[in-house]
Amino acid sequence: MISEAALRAAWLRGVRAGMKAPASAGETWAEPDPALPRLEARAIAYIVGRWRRLRDECLELLGLGTGQSVGKAVVAERFAFTGADLVEMISRGEQFSAEAAGPNGPLVRAFLAAWARGWDNAGAELNRETETARALEAVRAAIANRGLELVRNGTVRTLRDGIVAELTGGTYDGMNPLQVAQRLRQRFEAGEYNWERLARTEIAQAQSEGKLQHYRSAGIEQVDYVTAGDELVSTICQALEAASPYPVATAPVPGRDSHPNCRCTIVARVPD
Repeated sequence: MISEAALRAAWLRGVRAGMKAPASAGETWAEPDPALPRLEARAIAYIVGRWRRLRDECLELLGLGTGQSVGKAVVAERFAFTGADLVEMISRGEQFSAEAAGPNGPLVRAFLAAWARGWDNAGAELNRETETARALEAVRAAIANRGLELVRNGTVRTLRDGIVAELTGGTYDGMNPLQVAQRLRQRFEAGEYNWERLARTEIAQAQSEGKLQHYRSAGIEQVDYVTAGDELVSTICQALEAASPYPVATAPVPGRDSHPNCRCTIVARVPD
């Protein structure tokens, strides 16, 4: 038997039918705000593009070219590098993190904008004044710090603990430089998905956190967890939706409490 909570969630989806915003990858967001997929698309385009620039810089440092040019090592019979090359690669990775997710970095700006959209969306639901600038200022530092930490951790994991560790560990010893260039290019390409996932997940989470903060300030006591209602919804999110409603203080946050790439949202349960 379908629970009352599941029926209410289905009703909420029906009310919002035709309003849901398509995600940048062709998937649908549960939150009917067309600004969110645009934020997501811009954030992904930036972080992936900047990561590719870092890839090219690292290949150039190792004399392996960038894809548009041939490096000095490629004409050699055996690949070689220096310790100074690796130190500089790590330094370039730190620059990447600082540019992408510093206090005024494009990625952090996207997360802040998503939080503000969530705050405003909650205000629109409740027909309430938003005072967005003041609310956003109170959480700016926390969002910026989290964004920087996530990007730094991702860079360290992929570049220093992954690629650089493989270089020092002898993974590429004896290889032809052309082979090394191909392998390293593949390693960087594998990291692109991780950055895309991070951007999408954090934007969804920030939006929901903005909504929750507004609900708290408005005295809302309960919220429903609402999925996009399509065949792509995970079993995790189906279960979270079916268990609605939740107290505002302990409500699950899409992305944080569900899974990466989550497209769900939360909606206030207003007493009749």
